[in-house]
Amino acid sequence: MVLSSTTQAAPLDEARSAWATAWAEKPDLVSLGALGNIDENLEKVSSLLSVRLKGLGRKTFSNREWKAYWQRQQKEAHKFEVLLRQAGYNQMADGMRSWTKLAEEKIGNQDIYLAAIETERDALEKRLEASLSESTLKAEVHQAIPLGLSPFQLRQAMTAELEHDLASQERRTLLGEQALALIERQNESTDQMLVALRKDVTLARIEATIAAQEAASADPLWAELWAPIAATSRSKVGKLSLEESLGKQRLRGLRIEATLAASQINYRKAKMLILSAQIAEASSFSAWGDAIVTTSLHWLRDSLWKVILSLLAIWLLLKTVLHLIGRLSNTLEHVADDADESSTSQAEQRAGTIAAVFSGIAKVGAYALAVLTALEVIGINTGPIVGSVAILGLAVSFGSQNLVKDLVNGFFILIENQFAVGDVVTIGGATGTVEKINLRSTRLRQYDGTLHVIPNGAIDSVANSTRDWARVVVVVGVAYDSDLQTVENVINEVGETLYADALWRPQLDGAPTYVGVVELADSSVNIRCIARTVPGAQWAVSREYQRRIKDAFDEAGIEIPFPQMVMRNA
Repeated sequence: MVLSSTTQAAPLDEARSAWATAWAEKPDLVSLGALGNIDENLEKVSSLLSVRLKGLGRKTFSNREWKAYWQRQQKEAHKFEVLLRQAGYNQMADGMRSWTKLAEEKIGNQDIYLAAIETERDALEKRLEASLSESTLKAEVHQAIPLGLSPFQLRQAMTAELEHDLASQERRTLLGEQALALIERQNESTDQMLVALRKDVTLARIEATIAAQEAASADPLWAELWAPIAATSRSKVGKLSLEESLGKQRLRGLRIEATLAASQINYRKAKMLILSAQIAEASSFSAWGDAIVTTSLHWLRDSLWKVILSLLAIWLLLKTVLHLIGRLSNTLEHVADDADESSTSQAEQRAGTIAAVFSGIAKVGAYALAVLTALEVIGINTGPIVGSVAILGLAVSFGSQNLVKDLVNGFFILIENQFAVGDVVTIGGATGTVEKINLRSTRLRQYDGTLHVIPNGAIDSVANSTRDWARVVVVVGVAYDSDLQTVENVINEVGETLYADALWRPQLDGAPTYVGVVELADSSVNIRCIARTVPGAQWAVSREYQRRIKDAFDEAGIEIPFPQMVMRNA
């Protein structure tokens, strides 16, 4: 290159190197290949569409890489051109100017490519979905009409089969029309892509021409720079020409496919007309009338007396089962009855809830079983009904998992007697008195009056402060100069006095006692005292116990210190 050791040489070399590097770091050309032969084999159609979708995905990624590649080429070529003009190399700058314009057109053509590819991908995805749906329809197997049916049932089965065939043909026709519309849309996008391909071939030829002209430069360094570009450009023209030829083949294949799809739609519409006429004939009033009369005569003669006896037996059995359920529920409530009419105990409440739940579930089960059995006796097939109920139950269970969890958790709370109305508990950080329990939720009243309604399914742990027994733990501080033996004697004496009090003795399980020193604090020696109480009495006992300790310490001259600050003036 005609660069000399001037102040401009270094920037020119840097620009040349940056442009050459940008050119060398080019992505691979991705070909979409031929579309393949589309025939009546749906599995082959689905496979070809899937392969085509994957190819379009790779092509989209490749085109985005090429767009970024030419954007970088444009940027570096323009920078190189400016420096060449500033250095006075106008002929070389003109070559770089041509390359910059080529890059601009390449970038615009990539946008056309991408738009066409996205359109075809959308159409192909919908075509693949329609193809799979049609494959599912072809996989449907008609069940043979069973023997031994009554004239009415035989007429029903024949009519149902004709209606099924008609509905199948309607769905196939609809899918075919959708597929045809998508094929036509794919046709348009392929045509757009072919336009972009043709322009790409033209631009590749321009690229090869520019590179060949610059490679023929009299400047050896400049010619050496452009020589590999010229060779690569000539090769690219051949590859893109081949891709253009494949694009034409794809377009012809899609047009043939559209013709086949249209003829198939016409065939299905003609078949639908024939099926509609057959259904109209099979569903005529006279045909149904003959079937009903014949079937009724057969049923009255052979089955009426059996049905009446079976229904009577089912009714008697249902009454017996309901009576047994009621007796069992009453027995459960009677076992927990404490003969106190003025109040309902925890055991009575728990037994009543369990009995009600059991009775309700058992009665629903008994009625459902009786109804299904009666329908079978009459001659109605209960299989679809049971299947529908099972599906509905599954849907409800998925939609109301939290409700089911609440009910199950509430049932076990009552069975295990984890807590009862009146207990003071801590649930999920909320502490209060239990006001109400049912299978769905627990109501907790906080000390300040706040009511917490907690779903039973959200209860993973419970701290019950009023179950079996409770303990009062009192920590009191005394001054460091206090006699600890005297403190112990005073505290134990207060405990004995409290336990001897007729008002407080029923709430205590023994006299409160001195435990010992638990902490040497900044301004006090902390002493622990404990007392065991009946459930729920711990708070009242704690208040009374601490009040008496305070009075006793005052009489004995024992100081209860508090934090103080002493200030001295120097």
